[in-house]
Amino acid sequence: MTLVERIQSVLSPDLIKLDWKEFSHPLAGHCYHASEALYHLWGKHNGYAPAYVKVYGGSGYGWIGHWFLRNADGVVIDPTREQFGKLPVVYRHAVNCGFLTKKPSKRAAEVMRRVAASVKL
Repeated sequence: MTLVERIQSVLSPDLIKLDWKEFSHPLAGHCYHASEALYHLWGKHNGYAPAYVKVYGGSGYGWIGHWFLRNADGVVIDPTREQFGKLPVVYRHAVNCGFLTKKPSKRAAEVMRRVAASVKL
């Protein structure tokens, strides 16, 4: 199982804010803390930086902010891309930006804790 798959496997509704719970895809609402956990576990040491782009979620949803990782060559690792199905994510429109904190946020730390616990099983 890849690290991205491990991260996806530990994501659960208790990690997301209430306004994301209306979306039916299990990865919806997890992009920030999933990307942040991936960054601290692997991306930071492998030349990846956080990036942010707006994705059109369709009628009724409008534009949705989305986080993922990208390296200097433009290679994207997006642990929650699947939430958009066939909707386009135009990564070239993204901007690189830092996360809100230098250390993992509470939710990212919880994802990291769960991933570590799953490896020990």
